[in-house]
Amino acid sequence: MITGLIVFGIIFAIAGIILGVLGGIIVLAFKLVFVLIPALFVLAIVIGIPAVVILGIIKLLR
Repeated sequence: MITGLIVFGIIFAIAGIILGVLGGIIVLAFKLVFVLIPALFVLAIVIGIPAVVILGIIKLLR
């Protein structure tokens, strides 16, 4: 009885570890998609607009 409980405990512990790791990977993937990609778009806009303005000024000065 005790050994059966110990074996069950070990099996559930291993299953919990595996599911925890998989869940962590999935959460990181979602964070990557929903946080980093919009952040990159914002960064591109923040860098892009001044660059376009500067290029426009340079063209006007020529």
